[in-house]
Amino acid sequence: IRSNTYEEVFELQKVLILGGPVTCVSFLKGASEYLVAKGPWIEIYRDNNEVKRYLILNNGGSIHGVRSIDDSTILIFGGQQIALVDKNSFEVQTVFVNEKRNFMMACDWIWDIDIVQQGDHFLLALGLANNACEVWFLDRPDGIFTAKRLYRRLCECRCITYCMSFNGWEKDTELKLASGTVFNEIILWSPAECLEGHPDQEIPTKRRPVEHKLVGHRGVILALKFNEEGNQLASASDDRSVRLWKLTLNQRQAPTWTQTWIGWGHTARVWSVCFSREGLVSTGEDGTSRLWDFQSGEQVGQMRNYSSQSIWSVDVSNDLALLGTNDGSVKLWNLRCKTTNVLQTDYPFSSTIMIPDDRPETKPKIMVEDNKAIKNTDDKIKRKKKKKKKPSIMAQVIFGMDFYQRSTNDYALAVGTRFGSLFIFSLSDFQLQETIMWHGGIEDKMVKTANASCLSISRRKVAAIGTTKGELVLRPLASVIASSAHVIDGRNFKSIQRVSWCRDDLI
Repeated sequence: IRSNTYEEVFELQKVLILGGPVTCVSFLKGASEYLVAKGPWIEIYRDNNEVKRYLILNNGGSIHGVRSIDDSTILIFGGQQIALVDKNSFEVQTVFVNEKRNFMMACDWIWDIDIVQQGDHFLLALGLANNACEVWFLDRPDGIFTAKRLYRRLCECRCITYCMSFNGWEKDTELKLASGTVFNEIILWSPAECLEGHPDQEIPTKRRPVEHKLVGHRGVILALKFNEEGNQLASASDDRSVRLWKLTLNQRQAPTWTQTWIGWGHTARVWSVCFSREGLVSTGEDGTSRLWDFQSGEQVGQMRNYSSQSIWSVDVSNDLALLGTNDGSVKLWNLRCKTTNVLQTDYPFSSTIMIPDDRPETKPKIMVEDNKAIKNTDDKIKRKKKKKKKPSIMAQVIFGMDFYQRSTNDYALAVGTRFGSLFIFSLSDFQLQETIMWHGGIEDKMVKTANASCLSISRRKVAAIGTTKGELVLRPLASVIASSAHVIDGRNFKSIQRVSWCRDDLI
């Protein structure tokens, strides 16, 4: 937090993010350098196990794509934002939009970007979530980027899309755009021509017709990808299928798209697809990445991520697939040898902590069958046995957790249970360091541990525990004397749902 003394305002800036889902991965220099995006941050991995982090999107959001502009600059986008980043220093470059220093912002979420170079400037095509395409003019006179939005193209099919894929501009042909809609359809249309667009031209907004409509999926289309030649299109959906479409000529010699095969194997939604030399790679919510044969559509390889439930993103370079998961880990999958490798950083991505069982030991109750004599109208005696009652099982309930600093370089996690225990775990190795009975010495106050509802720890290491009956228990963590706990009776205020320390003397 930094204060601006001139305007008397405070600026809050995020300086680090730990863990979090990997929303985008990209190979930068073959297999020697990788880019991993987590929220608005990127992490750069190198062969020497060096990891560096950079903040790209200052306005927040998540990065969803990386494109290369030239040998010295990459384009990173996420949400509606676009940032130009230097490849060597990874500093965000200054961009003047319409002669004003600003970020490049689209009018809607960006699903894909295609770039074509024309002389000393570039044209950017932005595929947007409202099934539209914006074309931007990008120039770099005197080493400073200037950008201007030229025009927008709308598809005549007005619907929300979940994914897009461009093809054609880099081959000096008409730009093609495939849109995956919420109506389980894939729409192919042409938003612009290759040489269309100059900053001095005023081109009105036009609506473009639908050229092809691919039907077959039974769920929302979540991923689309053209191959390099542009004659094949891979698609994935929440119907758990992966499909390959091929461009052919019909009897009238007119181009048409036909479905080549359907790949079944994922047990949940499929998030992304990518072409490789070994086959088609797909990743899904079931925590697997699968390799499909181009000709038959059969599954020829599988990589399972046991530490997380979902693999969000994938990029391919030669025989290697780079996979980003929802637990923050990144994996390299050798598609030819079918082996995997986990990229390590200087901190663990995630860890599972097992809470010790602090439930009191209870002796099993001996159930005695009770025979009761019942006389009927014929004065005959019938014996009726009572049903055996199942012994009740006390469940261990965690009512609150909080992080705090134990020493200068030691941080800890405190976990409170409704059996009166406060477990202290070190964040350096996730091992149990200490167990404190937070209800010790207050039994005469009629405070029941089963009513605990929330927990907060101050900078002076004092635990404040609220209950559903309105009591507030204060327990210093540094003290080993049981009587050091203090109870504030607030039953007139009913249940306490949350407690937080504002200062060391104010709750």
